[in-house]
Amino acid sequence: ITAAGSTVVVTGATTYTFNGSAQGPATHTKTGSTGAVTYSYVGTGSTTYGPSATPPTGVGTYQVIATLAADANYSGATSAPYAFTITAAGSTVVVTGATTFTYNASAQGPATNTKTGSTGAVTYSYAGAGSTTYGPSATPPTGVGTYQVIATLAADANYSGATSAPYAFIITAAGSTIVVT
Repeated sequence: ITAAGSTVVVTGATTYTFNGSAQGPATHTKTGSTGAVTYSYVGTGSTTYGPSATPPTGVGTYQVIATLAADANYSGATSAPYAFTITAAGSTVVVTGATTFTYNASAQGPATNTKTGSTGAVTYSYAGAGSTTYGPSATPPTGVGTYQVIATLAADANYSGATSAPYAFIITAAGSTIVVT
């Protein structure tokens, strides 16, 4: 009497969002053998990973193969490759800093931020608002007027980029003095 055949099929989600932890499909359906099921994860396309028994962490495209061990009466089985992806998590960036500056003949404006997610570089775009004509420019304005700045956070390997809401600020006139001589 020979061993009967078995089947194993990987099940689970096909899309995951990066969260810093190992993740991927780790469930299955099987028939036949009562043996243990193990998984092998590998990167596909331009994603380099594995093969590994540990699910991947980083953003990319992957596949997993389940292997069902034989038991006394059933042969083992190997599943077809099961494709899945880990997509970039979202990021946020918010401009911070003063909202009022006094004219001093130098370029000035908010140039700080708080951000979550991406470790990418933050760039700023300054533009005039209302009746003030300026930019858009990466250089803060110099002249008296009303302005807004938008921060852009670049994506990194595991997080998407982000753009802030416009952040309003003004440059007010500096004081003058006059003395009769």
